[in-house]
Amino acid sequence: MILGIGIDIVRVERFLSWLENDRLMEKYFGPEEIEYVRSQGRRAAESLAVRFAAKEALGKSLGCGLVGWNLREVQVHHGEGGAPFFRFQGAAAENLGDPDKNGRYHLSLSHDNFVAVAVVIREIDHVR
Repeated sequence: MILGIGIDIVRVERFLSWLENDRLMEKYFGPEEIEYVRSQGRRAAESLAVRFAAKEALGKSLGCGLVGWNLREVQVHHGEGGAPFFRFQGAAAENLGDPDKNGRYHLSLSHDNFVAVAVVIREIDHVR
């Protein structure tokens, strides 16, 4: 059963200045995300933008937007095959990371030179 769907699209150019602002980056992204983004060279802004879009889409799938949870504690990572997934830490792990309570999160990302988009589908096998 689908519990929620979220989608977000952002302009990549908005995130160019974020790459020069460590304080801003650390406010919204975890250390592993920042390290990954910085490793992307000329595509760093796209990588950063799509991660922010993923967090926005997650909030929309939860029905709360970005209120009530710490964006740094929700990180976007990639599996061995490259598929993106969320990794929850701290309070987010307790509040969002339980698949029996909150469902599973399916994440899809796409970006090019100008825009980045993310889609999140929350799904659960049973309703309590």
